[in-house]
Amino acid sequence: MADGHTSIAFNVDEGDYQTFIQSLRSILSSSTSHNIDVLMPQTHSLSWLDIRLTSGASTIILRIDKRNLYVRGYSRDEGAKFWEFSDSSMISGSSPLAYAGSYVDGYTFIDAAGQDVTRETLQLGLPNLSNAIANLARALDPNSTQNNALQNCARALLVLTQMIAESTRFQLITDHIVKNWYNSAPLTSQLVELQQGFVSFSSAVQRADLPWTDNTPLPNVPNPNRAQIWTVGQAIAALGILMETRPVTS
Repeated sequence: MADGHTSIAFNVDEGDYQTFIQSLRSILSSSTSHNIDVLMPQTHSLSWLDIRLTSGASTIILRIDKRNLYVRGYSRDEGAKFWEFSDSSMISGSSPLAYAGSYVDGYTFIDAAGQDVTRETLQLGLPNLSNAIANLARALDPNSTQNNALQNCARALLVLTQMIAESTRFQLITDHIVKNWYNSAPLTSQLVELQQGFVSFSSAVQRADLPWTDNTPLPNVPNPNRAQIWTVGQAIAALGILMETRPVTS
């Protein structure tokens, strides 16, 4: 059930990744549309999902806004102190990171991760998830330029955003990561484009009139549609959960 502050734990060395992502969708689900889970409305009061991630001797808590699946920050000390993206000020008592959690606005975690890093070059898989947790757990100050802490932590948060938040949003991303779990691989350009259309595709599925078939055209799609998702059936296969875009009724 989506309401309230929720916590979940995942040990990447022992747990099944696909089952973990499915559990996140169930926890975040407030309703369904076309048999897909739907997030709670954006108008809902702030509600956190804390994900306790463990790899070897390293543990962090990743904090996510349950209304939209935005990663807001993390803690390396069991929640005693949180580091929060610079474009967010929602976690009480948090310290700001030197970069934003946006993909495009301002000095972002993609910029901070290094000149060679984009969502289409970032390797995703078990080794990368383990390294991300370890890097965040060991860095006393993620904004420090010593020992590449700033760059390593920014890259780690980008890995976690892709492998947890975006994977929860999109079943196609989950499938890609599972396929490349042990050997790692970057996302395809289509999967990156799919991320940009999360709200549009969520709205399109929720607006699709019944009865529908897999070939029913989506009522509204991004233009240009570089993700190549044109029908209700394609959208349902691509998505793992929907942003709530329907009018809230009393």
